[in-house]
Amino acid sequence: MGSGDVVAMLGVDYYPEHWPPERFPIDIKMMKSSGIRIVRIGEFAWSKIEPEEGKYRIEWLEDIVDKLAKEGFSIIIGTPTASPPPWAARKYPDSLVVDYMGNRAVYGVRRQFCPNNPTYRKLCEKIILKIVRAFSSNESVIGYQIDNELHYGESNPWRYCYCQYCIRSFREYLKKKYGALEDLNRKAGTAFWSHEYRDWEEIIPPAPPFDLYNRTLALEWIRFRSESFIEFANFQKELIKSVDPEKIVTTNLMGVYPEIDYYKLGETIDVPSNDIYPRFGRDEYDPSSIAMVYDATRCMSKKGRFWITELQSGPTDGYNVVSVDGRIQSLKIGLTPEPGELRKWFWQAVAHGAEKVLFFRWRTYHSGKEEFWHGILDHNGLENRRLKEVKAISKEVEKVSDELEKAHVQASTALLFSHDSLWSADVTEYGYYDITYLEYLYEVYKSLFSLRLQVDVISPRQDLSRYKLVIAPFLYLASKDLLKKLDDYVKRGGFLILTARSMVKDELNRVRFGFDGERVAVEEFIGGAIKEYTRLPPNEKGALIRLSEFSPILPRESIMCRFWLDVFSPSEGAEVLGYHNYKWLAGEPAIISNSRGAGKVITIGTLPDWATFREIINSLLPRLGVKPLVKERVGQSRVEFSMLQSNDARYLFVINHSSEAKKTIFTISGEELTPLLRDRRMLIDDNGVEKMVKLELNPHDVEIIKIT
Repeated sequence: MGSGDVVAMLGVDYYPEHWPPERFPIDIKMMKSSGIRIVRIGEFAWSKIEPEEGKYRIEWLEDIVDKLAKEGFSIIIGTPTASPPPWAARKYPDSLVVDYMGNRAVYGVRRQFCPNNPTYRKLCEKIILKIVRAFSSNESVIGYQIDNELHYGESNPWRYCYCQYCIRSFREYLKKKYGALEDLNRKAGTAFWSHEYRDWEEIIPPAPPFDLYNRTLALEWIRFRSESFIEFANFQKELIKSVDPEKIVTTNLMGVYPEIDYYKLGETIDVPSNDIYPRFGRDEYDPSSIAMVYDATRCMSKKGRFWITELQSGPTDGYNVVSVDGRIQSLKIGLTPEPGELRKWFWQAVAHGAEKVLFFRWRTYHSGKEEFWHGILDHNGLENRRLKEVKAISKEVEKVSDELEKAHVQASTALLFSHDSLWSADVTEYGYYDITYLEYLYEVYKSLFSLRLQVDVISPRQDLSRYKLVIAPFLYLASKDLLKKLDDYVKRGGFLILTARSMVKDELNRVRFGFDGERVAVEEFIGGAIKEYTRLPPNEKGALIRLSEFSPILPRESIMCRFWLDVFSPSEGAEVLGYHNYKWLAGEPAIISNSRGAGKVITIGTLPDWATFREIINSLLPRLGVKPLVKERVGQSRVEFSMLQSNDARYLFVINHSSEAKKTIFTISGEELTPLLRDRRMLIDDNGVEKMVKLELNPHDVEIIKIT
C-alpha cells in the first residue's frame, strides 16, 4: 500500500441519482479541492439502474464513475439490494417479508424483501452481475459494498420473516443440527407444556415475545435469522468474485447491532465496514461507546483493519425506531456537530484501526425519508463550515499517511463479546434483568477505556493466547467448547475475570445446572458451586461485598453490588476473596478465585458498575504486567488515548471529546516525542526513564504524538 493509497483514507458517500447531471462537475470539483479521495456510490440506485425488469440503464452510473476516475478518485460500488424498486414488489409480491400471523408487508420502506426468497435472490443476482461486469475492468473501482446495513428492517426488526421459505429453511436448519426429531424433542425439553413434535412440519418459528416459547427453539430461530443474512452476504460475495475476484468486498455494519453475528459475517467478507453516528438519537454520547464499536469491528477483520463507510458529518434526521417488544421510540433531529467534531470523529476511527473513513453524505437531499439527515453540504449545496473542516482533515491526512501506513493496534487485554449471550439474555429473555448483556458489556469496556488500556473486543471463536487478561462479563451462555477454550487459556497462564450470571445457559439455551456433567464442569473451572442467588432491586444501595485482607482485589475495601447476587460454595483449593453483607446472605462467599494450571480465574458474584469495575481491574494490573498506554498525572475523563504501533514507532492519539479546552499531563516511555498534526509546543520533562508530557488541547482537539 503506497503513499497514494494511504492518502485515499478520506472519502464521502455520493448520490448522483438525486441530482441533475449538470451538478456533477461542480460536486466533483468541490470534492477534489477538499481533499476527498474515495467515493461510495450506487447502493440505493436500483430503480435508476433497472427501471423495468430486465431493462438496464447503467450508462449514467458508468458516466459518473468515469468522471470520478479521471479526477483520481477511488470508487466503491454498492450493490443496491437493500431497496428494490416498486415494480419488483408489484410483480413478485411473494418476495416481500411475512409476519408471524401470515400478513405480508406492504411496500413502502426499505429492507422489506426476504433474504431466503428465491425470486428476490434471482433479481439480486441479475443486477449484481450487471453492475460488476460493467466495472470489473475499471481500476479506479477498488471494491464493492454488499447491500446496505443488513437487517430485517426499520418497520419492526424482530417481526419478520415467517414466509414459507424461511419456515422451510428453518426446519432444514434444525434437521441438519439435531438429526432425528426425537433428539430435538429430548434436547430442547419439548415435553414441557406437551409440545413434543411428531413431524417436522409441526415446527413453527417462535415470535416476539420470544420468552413465551421454548427457549432452545427461540435461540435457534435467532441464530437461523443471523445465518440467513450471513449466507445472503456470502451469496453476493461469490457473485462478485466470480466476475471480479481481485477487488475488495465489504459490507457496512451498524455499530454492534444485535440481529446478526457480525464476527461470523466478518469471516465472509474481505474487510468489515461500519456506520458511525455518535450523536444520532442522543444529545450527549460517551466516547467509550464509539471506541468499543471500533475495537469490536477491528476484531471482526481478518487483517486487523476496517473501514468506516458512513461517519456523521451533520445533524441526523429524526427516526421512529421499533424495539424488540414492539414499542416505538421517537428520536429527535440531532444536534449539529460543533466545530472540530468531524475532525475528532475522523481521527478517533483511525486511532482504533480504520484505514478508510467516508463521511455520510456529500450533500443533504431535499426529499424522501431522510430530508434532515445532513451531509457535509447543506440542502443548498454551497460551501460551509463543515466542508472547510473536511479540507483541514485532508491536509492532516497528507502529512501523516505515510507514517501510519504500517501501524496497527496491539492489545494485551481482551473483552469477550458473545452473541449467544446477547441473544439469550437480551432477546429470548427480554426484560428479565435490570441491565442488558449489551449494556453491561459497554459498562465494562468503559472501565477499561478509562484506565487507558488498549482493548480487543473479541468473539468466543477467536484466539486468546496473546492476551494477558481476558474479561468475560455476564457470559450468560457458554458452550462446552467455549468452556474448554477458557479453561485451556487459564491453564496456559491466562487471567480470566467472570461476573454474576456467567455460564448459566448451555449452547442449547438450557439452564446448565440441571445437567450434572455440565454443572460439575463449571464448578471445577471456577472453583465452586453457586449455592444461592437473588435478583437485587435497582434501588438497593446497601448491598456490599467486603474484600478480605488477602484479596488481590482491593484488600480490606468494600464494593457496591448491583442487580444480582451470586453466593458461592467454594471448592477445596479455591480462595474466597470477598463476602456479602446483604440481609440473610451476610457472611456468604461473594468472590472466588481458582488457580488452573499456570493461570487464574476470578468470579465476581455481582455486576459492579463501571467505576467499581475500573478499580477492580486497576488493582490487578501490576501483578498481570498489563500497562496502560500512559500514566496520567492530571487525568481528564473526556480525553481519550489510543495507540497504533509499527516496527519503527508508536503513534499515540490524544483526543479531546469535550466542548471545553483540556490540559492533560501524563508520562510515557520513549526517546523522542514529536507532535504530527500541529506545530505545537509540548512541555516535556525527562527523568531518563520516562517523559512527562503536558499537553493543552482545544475543544474537540486531536494530536498524534510519534514516539521513537
